[in-house]
Amino acid sequence: MIAVALELRQRGHDIVFVTHQVYQFKIEALGFEFHSMRPDFTAMNDPQEMARMMEV
Repeated sequence: MIAVALELRQRGHDIVFVTHQVYQFKIEALGFEFHSMRPDFTAMNDPQEMARMMEV
């Protein structure tokens, strides 16, 4: 996604990444706008929370 974003920015587009907070530093270091997406990765370490998120 970063390679595509770099090319799109070069062509004049404004790029905003919406992804997990673990990527925030890398995205912002490249000069892109960042917005956090839920659930965060801390929920991934909680089996009960993961089960709740996966319920149909």
